[in-house]
Amino acid sequence: MRILLLTVSYPNDVAFYSDWVEAFSTHPKVLTEVANIAASDGKACLRRQIREADAIVALHATTSDWLLDLTEVAPILLDRKIPLGVFIGNEFNQPFPWLAEKIEVVKQIRTDIVFSQLLQETAEWLYAETGARVLSLPHALNHRRFRPGPDYLARRLDLVSRSYRYPVYLGDNQRNDVFTAASRLQGKSDWTIDVRLGARADASTWADLLRDSRATIATEAGTWFLERDDCTAREVERRMRLGGRAGFALPNWLRRGLRRLPSAQKDLLRRAGSGLAMTYAPLATPDARTAKAIAEIFATAPKPPVYGKCIAARNFDALGTKTLQLLTPGRYNDIMKPGEHYLEIAADASNLEEILESAQNPAIWTRITEAGYALGLSSTYAVRINELLSQLFAPSHHGIQNGIQCE
Repeated sequence: MRILLLTVSYPNDVAFYSDWVEAFSTHPKVLTEVANIAASDGKACLRRQIREADAIVALHATTSDWLLDLTEVAPILLDRKIPLGVFIGNEFNQPFPWLAEKIEVVKQIRTDIVFSQLLQETAEWLYAETGARVLSLPHALNHRRFRPGPDYLARRLDLVSRSYRYPVYLGDNQRNDVFTAASRLQGKSDWTIDVRLGARADASTWADLLRDSRATIATEAGTWFLERDDCTAREVERRMRLGGRAGFALPNWLRRGLRRLPSAQKDLLRRAGSGLAMTYAPLATPDARTAKAIAEIFATAPKPPVYGKCIAARNFDALGTKTLQLLTPGRYNDIMKPGEHYLEIAADASNLEEILESAQNPAIWTRITEAGYALGLSSTYAVRINELLSQLFAPSHHGIQNGIQCE
């Protein structure tokens, strides 16, 4: 089976982007050709590549934080006679870009099937108006990169994690609060803790950190305030503008160029921008008065009829390295169970010290990490791609089946 894999390739530290490309490229049932639609030659070759493929799959990088490359090749995609599946990245409401814009692009290119990180019922609700079929397809374990580390005693760190601060548009400070609580322990305990909010590690460095740590801390990804029309998040943006805190947006030509910079240079620009009177919009934070107004918005905002959070790639990374996870309460796509695959901490991390103490028990550590590793091996990217292939050629709403245009 010949799959044309669409991606947007640029320097970044999001490991699962390359994990999916690697998984398709090494899958025994698939002959994969990768098209980088961010490059001019990637766009130029697309018509020929589509003629030679049995199906097209657009990966998360084409939708996560930038839609322009995908919309630029929309006329070519509309001229296809084979199925098109699209992974949606960053399935929450924020203006970089808006979730409603992603839904509109899915409709515009007549997507046959949407691959979502969210629960099946949540994804069906979110993409109900696209005309596409929907498959819940969360991240998985890259068992080649995230291999088990040494035994409990041989690990140098007690707790490690990396993440970026959640933006104000989500109405959810849980991840920020949990990382802040863990950071406070760094200076007042005898544990060896390396937790940083505001930075990511590249895939190899992250894998090494996990293998060298007994435990890691995380939350679910996503939001409690998931909306198809971005209504609440747009009101938050309006309040940010009124308070002079919305930040500036870059023109597309400049943003396209900056995306090609190495991650280290991007981090330098972020740090430089944080000191400006008017900061870059994705980094903007409210002042105290604006933050209070935004809190009032979320206090009265209706929650959706579905569960808007999901398991994250970092959860599978830890399973593979046999690193014990300390996680806030959640469903985690009903894949991981508290007490069996991770230790549960309070939503505000108020009992973090107590749970971290439990994680130092070798018997508890071994029991949970062994069960987690077994779960990880049953949740590899190859398993996910098998699920994808079983659904990709099913009858679609657009009349495309098995590469043949139906009447």
